[in-house]
Amino acid sequence: MKIGKKNASSWLNAMLILTLFCVFAVSALLYTLFGARAHKNIVTRSEQSFQMHIPLAYLEGRIRSADAEGAVYVEPGAEGDILCLDQAFGDRMIQTRIYTHKGQLYELTALPGASVLPEHGQPIFPLSKLSIIELSPGLLRLDIQTEDGNENSAIVYLRASGQ
Repeated sequence: MKIGKKNASSWLNAMLILTLFCVFAVSALLYTLFGARAHKNIVTRSEQSFQMHIPLAYLEGRIRSADAEGAVYVEPGAEGDILCLDQAFGDRMIQTRIYTHKGQLYELTALPGASVLPEHGQPIFPLSKLSIIELSPGLLRLDIQTEDGNENSAIVYLRASGQ
């Protein structure tokens, strides 16, 4: 009789250990799956934040670096507004044009009046639309639209406007 009870006790211990191992394995798997989902959500939100904020920060920085009397102005373009930044280098004037073309934000630096095509610029960010509105003298509102349709805007003050 003692031998039978010992076998039953061993079998019960083995089943208990196996059950605990299975609970641990399932818990570890669920923890990994939830962690992977959280990581995916963080990466998605980070990418959306990048697409919404970095192009605006870039545009603000370019405007501030070229901020001089009459050096920052806007021209209408085929696919939205063109931000023009004029800078003097010695006795020459250089013009940088920032615009959208085929779903990209482009930057093109050339001599004013040079015959260049939109494709000649350097693509910078994916961006569907750029709109620049002068709210008042020296105060610009930048509106962008990303390729997935999200919109964002920023207001930039031109210090050299004297206002």
